[in-house]
Amino acid sequence: MAIAVDATSAASGSAGTTVTWAHTCAAGSILLVIAGGVDTAEITGATYNGSAMTQVVVVDSGREVDGFIHLTPSSGSNNIVVTKASGVEIDCGAISFTGAGASDATNTGTGAGTSQSLTVTTNGTGNGYVVTCMNINDPGAITYGGSGTEWSNTTAGGGGASFVYKAYTSGGNISESWTSTNSRGWAAVGVEIKE
Repeated sequence: MAIAVDATSAASGSAGTTVTWAHTCAAGSILLVIAGGVDTAEITGATYNGSAMTQVVVVDSGREVDGFIHLTPSSGSNNIVVTKASGVEIDCGAISFTGAGASDATNTGTGAGTSQSLTVTTNGTGNGYVVTCMNINDPGAITYGGSGTEWSNTTAGGGGASFVYKAYTSGGNISESWTSTNSRGWAAVGVEIKE
């Protein structure tokens, strides 16, 4: 079976120590969750239907972005719970894939800085998708400048995030870029999901 996007979802929150939302996974899919916070050392874990997810990438440079994967999530609608420091704002995105291989998320990329031009590059190989998140300390607009599909773009409180997936059919570096209203601190991660 060829790899394909199954479902996407997103949530944000600042109250308490968790952000919780429902995501529906098809039978045999895999699930990737990316969460971005307004500071460092804020995100401590993620679960799906009570089952712990494995952290596959993190960048913690003024702002924090973490990626978590579950290779055998329960099918149907279940809750994702991201655990965080009390009272801090985080933005989260989730995406599930059907037809993905069992040894996924081995290629990742990270980026951080203060430029208005934001790029993260992931070394994609073969057929698959690259999933990226850019999280920025800017309550103004975030504009995605690539050719992928943006499934969530949030600006709330002291910052915002953009979540994107992009299919590819050949190896090489996969780049994504964004611009922001103001030149503020940002962090980004990219995760490759392969067939």
